[in-house]
Amino acid sequence: MAASTQPARPRIARMIRWLAPVIILAWTALILVLNLAVPSLEQVGRERGLTASSRDAPAMQAITRMGKVFEESDSDNFATVVLEGQEPLADDVRAYYDGLIRNSRTTRNTSSMCRIYGETGSRRGARKAPTARLFTCS
Repeated sequence: MAASTQPARPRIARMIRWLAPVIILAWTALILVLNLAVPSLEQVGRERGLTASSRDAPAMQAITRMGKVFEESDSDNFATVVLEGQEPLADDVRAYYDGLIRNSRTTRNTSSMCRIYGETGSRRGARKAPTARLFTCS
């Protein structure tokens, strides 16, 4: 019987196979060093987090002043909810908006709210406009 001969493996493949334990240890060491040397994303966010708008911006100064004058909030955080559609906004959108308002009021992080769509004077105009804006300020 003739001995079967297999073609020799390429040199790079033999080297990777021979150095596999060293490569695994090197990657593990690199991961360990990076985990210890580089701060976590959460830590960087806490230390260097910025607000979405500058406190010096006129709009932010106005919101802060409104909160103080009306004794509502001294926060510089706010959210605006805008619902738009190609057609006039229907009653199901109103129900969705009311649900958002209800959920926002039960959240402990909401200190005040300004409803434009829910007010009688603005509701009629918001329903007629094809791209009515529904605002909620907090």
